[in-house]
Order: sequence, then C-alpha cells, then structure tokens
Amino acid sequence: MAESGIIANLWKIPEKRAEMHRPMLHRRLKGAIARRDSKARPSPLDNLALLAFGEKPNLLAPLPPRDPGPETTFYPVWLCLRENPDGLTADELQKLLAMREYGGNSVRGAIDNLRAVNGYRQPILNEDGRFRLLQDHEWQLPETQT
Repeated sequence: MAESGIIANLWKIPEKRAEMHRPMLHRRLKGAIARRDSKARPSPLDNLALLAFGEKPNLLAPLPPRDPGPETTFYPVWLCLRENPDGLTADELQKLLAMREYGGNSVRGAIDNLRAVNGYRQPILNEDGRFRLLQDHEWQLPETQT
C-alpha cells in the first residue's frame, strides 16, 4: 500500500510523470520542440515529452483533446480506453470489440488516428503493451490546467 501511495504522489509531479513515460515519448519529442519553438500551442503529450528529455516546457495552453463522435470509426476504441483507466492491450481491445479489423484499420491504426496532432489529439500512451488514455491531470502542467 505504501508503494502505491509513493507512485500516486510521483504522478502529481509533471517532471516525475514524464520520466516514467520517457521511452514512449521519445518519438513525440521532435514535433513538441518544433511546436514550442514556433510558439504554437502544444498537443496534450508535448510537455510530457519535453520534460522527459530535459527540455523547457511549452507554457502555452495545450490544444485540448477532441472527443470523437459516435459516428466516427474510432469511437468504440476511444470509449473502451475511457472505460478502462488501467489500459488495454491491442488484443484485449480487439476481443472487447469483437473484431479483427476496424473500419479498414487495425486497433493500432485507430489509436494512431486518435493520437494524431492534427486530429483528435487524444493523450494515449503505450505502457508495456497496454494502451492507456491519460486523464487531464496526468498531462497538463499546473499552470495550464483549467
């Protein structure tokens, strides 16, 4: 129980949270730096990536994630992730959704579309094979939280 309390407290510190996600954020770093340096608003995962690699954060308010509507092909995947805060593997998602492919895309393709900076900007991380939709307090800097 004490260990889970320590981890919960670490999650409250953006720099520590970023360090825990370091491997998953590496591929987002280049875009995050470009948006920060061009004075563009960050995507939800930008500051986690910047902090994980010792970069200055983008202090502009992040572009908020957009929830996909029920008419979109990604909605069932997004809904499953929202309803499972501990995350789900691609196989678990496929079983829950009773599908092999989803709208011509695999589950991973749907997740990529949900994450896209110019699309829904959903803060989804792959943590040891489990896709997890981060809650607002996990990706927002205290100065930018609303």
